[in-house]
Amino acid sequence: MSDPARRSRFPFLPGALLVQGWLFLGVGACHGIPLDPARLADAGKDTEGETVVECGVHSLPWTDEIPYAPRLDGELGGRFVSVRGARLYVIEEGQGTPLVLLNGGPGNSLHSFVPHFSRAAGFARVIYYDPRGVGRSEWKSEEGYSVRQALSDLEALREQLGIESWVVLGWSWGGHLARLYSLCYPERVRGLVLLSAAADIEAHRRERRPNHHTVAEAKRIRACYTFEGRRVSPFHTDAVPLSHVQLMVYNALANGDWKRQHFNRPSQECMSQIALYEWVHDANYNGAMRLSGDIPLKGAFVGTPFETLIVDGRWDMTYPPDKGMLLAKEIEGGRHMLLEDSSHHAFSEEPERFFRLLEDFLSELPLPDPQRSRAWTQRVSPWVEKIMGRENA
Repeated sequence: MSDPARRSRFPFLPGALLVQGWLFLGVGACHGIPLDPARLADAGKDTEGETVVECGVHSLPWTDEIPYAPRLDGELGGRFVSVRGARLYVIEEGQGTPLVLLNGGPGNSLHSFVPHFSRAAGFARVIYYDPRGVGRSEWKSEEGYSVRQALSDLEALREQLGIESWVVLGWSWGGHLARLYSLCYPERVRGLVLLSAAADIEAHRRERRPNHHTVAEAKRIRACYTFEGRRVSPFHTDAVPLSHVQLMVYNALANGDWKRQHFNRPSQECMSQIALYEWVHDANYNGAMRLSGDIPLKGAFVGTPFETLIVDGRWDMTYPPDKGMLLAKEIEGGRHMLLEDSSHHAFSEEPERFFRLLEDFLSELPLPDPQRSRAWTQRVSPWVEKIMGRENA
């Protein structure tokens, strides 16, 4: 990663400026940025054409019925793989460098990646999976959940699939899990991709950026996220029944909460799919994962034996505005790319740019260096002990 010539191979990003490993895609102000109509049109079925730039107002009455929308992964031929006493739902497509996708949340299902990552099947062997306790995988409430368990499951899945090493892509909270995995199993990591990823638990707790909600929208969204007289977050609570979580998500999105993590306003069908299929997990999953994963990683990623690509969307309101800079500083040699017309979902909001970037990254990966992996394993052993020594695996 120290070779400047290697860092500059991004001809597919017009107008990009790469300085000391940082990529800048334009210098417009936060509002009134010129948008490419052709790129917005490419979003197609997933968007209504409105973006956060327009700042439209949304106020709809609560509905107790989510309009039906089909799942998008039905034609990909998923199967169940037995891993450490649990059946995990796995989908594979494509050939080439193995690329495993780690979901956000904790508790987000693989449906979030479908059908977008089919683009990567042209240059990679893409592995989607639901962790135990999530989506279509087996739920093991009586055994509980933990990060150590999830990491052990992921490593066992790699073995079951006959993969020597793979590129690990972590999206949102999955980015934190990807970093933990790379610490524990560096010899199995060809490369690391951190997409809209949390910098670490401490940074994740800091105050987020202000959203693009109007006062009326904010009031409606607060009402949508109220359960039994108290304010809750359906994404990060175990106290709300799944059926009501789905209603909360759908109603909040319809009333403008899409602006927090989406650049384009999702269509009604897309909102239904998000509510019905993407936030499906066991009742005690989210809290257990967050508690067991509360491990600061500052200082761990020095001398990493693998390449790291960090991708963020300029309009992502999930984290503090300096999150990307913090993460890039934590990971020695990491490349940070800021996509101008994206929020939390760069893979669906700027698919042409994102997947060209991903393909280029995979094509440039060097062969693993066992000696560097062994040296790094010794250096990060204190962090590994904290991760794998946690109880309740």
